[in-house]
Amino acid sequence: MAATSDSREDACAMGKILADETWSLSKKLVRNVSSKSKKLAKGARSRSREAIRSASAKVDEAVAAASDSREDASAAGKFLADEAWSLSKKL
Repeated sequence: MAATSDSREDACAMGKILADETWSLSKKLVRNVSSKSKKLAKGARSRSREAIRSASAKVDEAVAAASDSREDASAAGKFLADEAWSLSKKL
């Protein structure tokens, strides 16, 4: 019984690690896109100030959404680990 309990804990820990890594990579991607988008928006002299503010605000919203998704990713990782553990018990 202890072995299955340990494997469930291991599966949950692995799910959390995967969720954290996914969140970390998505955060890096959003930052990279954010930086490039802001540079492009500032570099375009023909655009109005309002367009630059709008683009910058959208990028900031995307960064905030990526932060919120860490909790969702962690919960999804735990759910998947629990399901994998449950299926392995049935086999």
